[in-house]
Amino acid sequence: IYYRGISVDIKLSLIVLYLPVGMISLCYIVYRYIKLYHVKTTKSHYIAILRRSSGFFLFTLLSIVVLQTDYMVISQRLTPADIVQYTVTMKIFGLVFFIYTAILQALWPICAELRVKQQWKKLNKMIGVNILLGSLYV
Repeated sequence: IYYRGISVDIKLSLIVLYLPVGMISLCYIVYRYIKLYHVKTTKSHYIAILRRSSGFFLFTLLSIVVLQTDYMVISQRLTPADIVQYTVTMKIFGLVFFIYTAILQALWPICAELRVKQQWKKLNKMIGVNILLGSLYV
């Protein structure tokens, strides 16, 4: 495929897009394994970790299916212009949702502190305000 006289290969584009992130992740994993090489573990440690993480793994797989199904369906039903419009809209919504999620994560320690102190009125008010603002914002 050529775009303005330049050879465009989808494989090369994907490599250029994902290789830096993959290399950073790989370097971090290698660093962690080297650092933990001398730690003694048994089979029971691995089984305990797998049991605890299996729910998260299943949730991740289901979320991938749910979040990517829309693109598979629209690629079969819509025109390329509509797909671009949908993708841009989803990116904007994703950014707005990310900002709202960051705000909620910043407020989480405050909510936990109010719960420990059993200040239920303040906690319920904070939750109500965040739900209302989130409904309006997102």
